Amino acid sequence: MPRLRIGICLDVLASDPRVTARIRQTLDELADRATLVVEPIYVLSKRELGISSDLVLWERYLLPVSLTAAADVKALTSERWEMKELQILVQDSASLNQRTKRLTEYAIASQTDLLITGTHARKGVSRILLGSFAESLLRHTPVPLITVSPDTEFQPANGKSFLLFATDLSEESENGLTQILPLAKMLGLGIKFLHIMPHLSATIVQSGVFLLAGSWVPANE
Repeated sequence: MPRLRIGICLDVLASDPRVTARIRQTLDELADRATLVVEPIYVLSKRELGISSDLVLWERYLLPVSLTAAADVKALTSERWEMKELQILVQDSASLNQRTKRLTEYAIASQTDLLITGTHARKGVSRILLGSFAESLLRHTPVPLITVSPDTEFQPANGKSFLLFATDLSEESENGLTQILPLAKMLGLGIKFLHIMPHLSATIVQSGVFLLAGSWVPANE
């Protein structure tokens, strides 16, 4: 079986047992197709980690981090895969972009084949205010990524399994395809393509909006 190195990106400040359980299910599915090396990863700022001699900060940040990390690692441990030690990546800033950059740099340096991260599926105001690390990672990392939410469902495969590749037929989309092809081949998966054509009326409306904004976009573009 092929060997697959997986980085599990955990949110220590908003840990959700439902997400952790879905991540474990994902690992179980992958373990049927490859020999897994699993590494749990946290990306934390210095303040979140509680790097200070202040006892109040230690109680507020470091102790909860330690307890949550222990619970997450225990929940993800299995005889079906090799479990690496918890990796904590420390950065100065708590911004989403810096978290994404720090994790991506580490994943590339450690030759990680696949990242798995949870998403809290926030909506509305909470999503705007808190942002989404999973979305930021999805947009910027070149490493193949699986996102798992509390509502992720696993369906039994009937026959051959596939990766669904959503494409807008752009050059960037083509680059994304070249990145997942090795993973699909490694796991013995086929690839199905999904391209959604916009309705003509929607295209015209969008063009009108751009026109009102001071620029013109032809409807056929």
